[in-house]
Amino acid sequence: MGLGAALRLAAIGSVPAGLYQDEAFNGLDALRVLLGEHPLYFTANNGREPLFIYLASISIASLGRTVTAVRLPAALLGTLTIPATAALGSTLFNRRVGLLGSAVVAITFWSLHLSRVAFRAVGLPLFLALAVAAGWHGTRRDSRAWILTGGLLYGLAFYTYLPIYFTLPVLTLFFLYLWATGYKAQLRRAAVWFTLGTVVSLAPLASTILADPSILFGRASQVSILNPELNQGELWSTMVQHVGKGLGMFFWSGDTIPRHNLPGRPIFDPLIAPFFVIGALWAIRNWRRPAAALTVLWAFLMLAPTVLAEDTPHFLRGVGVLPMACLLPAVGMDRSWLWLSSKRRIGRWTLVALVVLILAASLALTLRDYWRYAADPLTGFAFQSAAVELAEEMENFEGTVWASDRFMREWESVPYLIGGRSVHWLRKGEQPRPASWPSALFLWPYEPIEPLLAALPTGISLQGWRGPLIKGDLEPLAYPLYWGYRLEPAAEIPEPVATFGDHISLGQVTVTPGSPGRADDHTLQVVLTWGAAERPEMDYQIFVHVRDTAGVVAQDDSGPADGTLPATWWRPGDWIVDRHALALPTPYDPERQTIAVGLYHNEERLKVLDSVLPVSDDAVILTGTLEN
Repeated sequence: MGLGAALRLAAIGSVPAGLYQDEAFNGLDALRVLLGEHPLYFTANNGREPLFIYLASISIASLGRTVTAVRLPAALLGTLTIPATAALGSTLFNRRVGLLGSAVVAITFWSLHLSRVAFRAVGLPLFLALAVAAGWHGTRRDSRAWILTGGLLYGLAFYTYLPIYFTLPVLTLFFLYLWATGYKAQLRRAAVWFTLGTVVSLAPLASTILADPSILFGRASQVSILNPELNQGELWSTMVQHVGKGLGMFFWSGDTIPRHNLPGRPIFDPLIAPFFVIGALWAIRNWRRPAAALTVLWAFLMLAPTVLAEDTPHFLRGVGVLPMACLLPAVGMDRSWLWLSSKRRIGRWTLVALVVLILAASLALTLRDYWRYAADPLTGFAFQSAAVELAEEMENFEGTVWASDRFMREWESVPYLIGGRSVHWLRKGEQPRPASWPSALFLWPYEPIEPLLAALPTGISLQGWRGPLIKGDLEPLAYPLYWGYRLEPAAEIPEPVATFGDHISLGQVTVTPGSPGRADDHTLQVVLTWGAAERPEMDYQIFVHVRDTAGVVAQDDSGPADGTLPATWWRPGDWIVDRHALALPTPYDPERQTIAVGLYHNEERLKVLDSVLPVSDDAVILTGTLEN
């Protein structure tokens, strides 16, 4: 449990980077709870069960509107699933199976990742494991209290995630199995008390569902392969393919959606997968034992939510499999333990060391793969990390913020993460009217921006930058989420450094090392301030070249302010702040290196008309100290 908690809680607010819209929706609804709304079903975002959201409201009330706060309940529920699996395995089989099963849950990539993201699905394995463990324990001991507790916990599982309804046919088949194999007397007593507990805890949600049955069928009908639009008239062949993919997710090929998994990674790695196969084969062969029969029924029939839907295998829809699936490798290890100790005469502590070695190596594979997963740019896209960066920039800006209302409407993490910050949301066609300084604009770059900037007061300094890249699931290319602008009154520049054709002036130049104190960082930051006596006629590229006797050693060519302030947008009286970062192979040496600055259009350089600095080939040459 300690190991599992550490794996689940470490850097949970930043790994994986971002906050996907489903997570943010949970945060927004948790804020509604804190404002006094207490629904039993949340209708936004295709509808969601309430338990996770109410837990998130407690976390957000304590920690604020942060990524950590909305993900913390997942980490806690995922950690509690570890001892719940131990209880389940111990009750169904023996203590060793319980301990090994809990270890598999603790270190398996699927369970780990599910515990680090704010998806409500994480609650389902916990309550299923607890409900079955309590009900089974009570039935064996003929304890009404334990059976009733199992029913209460099972009823609470319906407040977690929609695939819980697929447990009904599983339990029905298992009931018929027990009835047919001679457990009628125990079943009568257990069924009454288990059902009573379920009805008591489920009743409030059931009344809500009866009032609106679309809660059950609305989302399911959209993704079901029974829908002709999805199976394209090939239902049975689609079904066969999905069954194969569902079974293959344990050890062959897993979920390919980057939000749910390292794409394609199966549930079990090559060290644990063989024990899963051993455990499954043993359970199938010993199907006359009730524990083995329940494990097989549960592990494979609970694949139905993913087998019957698109995107198979889908690790969220198949999450009801998790506790039983993790018991199967534990059963495999237990049977291997018994065989080795009896047939090979291997001592207890040797077997303990072997098991620990296998689990440690499996953990190492999980950590390696999770490191790769967290560093993959596709993971950042999947969790919309650019929207989180936008919210952080807006929240941390010390001044007035104006922003396109598209960011509030289409990226839920933005309104969730912005707490006390007051933002002027711009509707389409609305003009920003900054009346205090500094001010910031965050604009959607795929609608006209120049008219918005043209309406700003004159005599200001504008600094522009491109926001981080974002890419939707079905979009082929990534693109900047926003263009940002910092606005403040223009400082008076006594004399420009140089003047170029087309009425352009280079007002100031600042050259600084990228990271002071870091000997390994050879970047150079060059900040140029541009102005124009009249609006330029062309859009120029700006070049900054670092040269030595051998030629150009580093360069950066781009539109002004990384293309966010084209020259044809410049207004007389404004100053444009233009930043360039250059990566040099060695530290900048002002004694033997120079920096050339200029403009060009269609590979033709703009002439330098006047300069207080040396000029070469229509470029201003910076020499000497690091700051000019």
